[in-house]
Amino acid sequence: MAWTWVLTDSSGNALAELANADGRTLRFKRNTPAEASCTVSHDDPETIEVLTANMPRLKCYRDETLRFHGALSSIDEQADTQASQVVLNFVHPDKLLATRFTTSTHAATDAGTIAWTLINSANSDDDTGIRQGTINTTKSRTREYRFKQVLEAIQQLTAVLDGFDYEVVATEDADDAAELGTITVWQAQGSDQSDARFEYGAGTLANCSSVTRQLLPPVNAVTLEGENGLTVTVTDAASITLYGRYDIFESRTDIADQATLTERAREKLRITPVRILQFTPDPKLAPAPFTGYFLGDTVRFAANRNALDIPEMTPRVQSIEIRIDSSGNESDHVIGIDDQDATL
Repeated sequence: MAWTWVLTDSSGNALAELANADGRTLRFKRNTPAEASCTVSHDDPETIEVLTANMPRLKCYRDETLRFHGALSSIDEQADTQASQVVLNFVHPDKLLATRFTTSTHAATDAGTIAWTLINSANSDDDTGIRQGTINTTKSRTREYRFKQVLEAIQQLTAVLDGFDYEVVATEDADDAAELGTITVWQAQGSDQSDARFEYGAGTLANCSSVTRQLLPPVNAVTLEGENGLTVTVTDAASITLYGRYDIFESRTDIADQATLTERAREKLRITPVRILQFTPDPKLAPAPFTGYFLGDTVRFAANRNALDIPEMTPRVQSIEIRIDSSGNESDHVIGIDDQDATL
């Protein structure tokens, strides 16, 4: 599972291989732009290529298969009397949608179609590098946007009840130099990976080296404020009785009618607590990302260490962080999962 990181120009032509970069890390998260980062020295020849290129790109290959294709998002330089370094950050092209805005209306339209329509419109203003992939049928929605950030609009379509999942999959096309990835939309990303088992502690497979656990309360009272003083509060009485009241408030000045505001508020309810887990599999013992599991997949996890007793559960993978050593091999994976039926 060897990785190769290649710096290219804005047309995809190779400039340098980042073979000497430290801290090479890839981050994948459901319905979120993928990220890559690394650190190079001002003394490395490839650093000159980075600093002089016009908006370079990064291609990351895992065993010769392209897994990341993104544009430079930021450069952080530091220098003192001892050493100097440059931190490079790259993002998948859907991050660019945070700089695009839409004023549009979509009546009784499939949510995946809305997402692609917003991206396609952004491409007509200036190419984002995103191409249309498979847009599966999801759920009909009605949306009206006024100067709405496109990425936020799409992510809000994923975050509602029965919301879809999307991923911009890294691609490269010799006939389309601007292409960075294709968007795929699912009703729910992933499948059941029964052989992807991760366990920590005595009497287990012991193929994980660490576990962190966080418990978050429910959201059982939601107040939204819309345009022209519209407000609505929705609650879940059963959840409040069981767990106590947990409120959130948001301003949604892009919503101008009461029915839509109420619907958005109901979609934000989370009537049970959420337990967020992260664990670090041993790359030599545990299933590997991409080939053994990926975002949205259902895996098996269990932990056994005195009070940290987690019977086998079947969560979906929410995030994956891949750390790569100086030889180009995977040194660590950090997997994030959540359990919507946790108890306080």
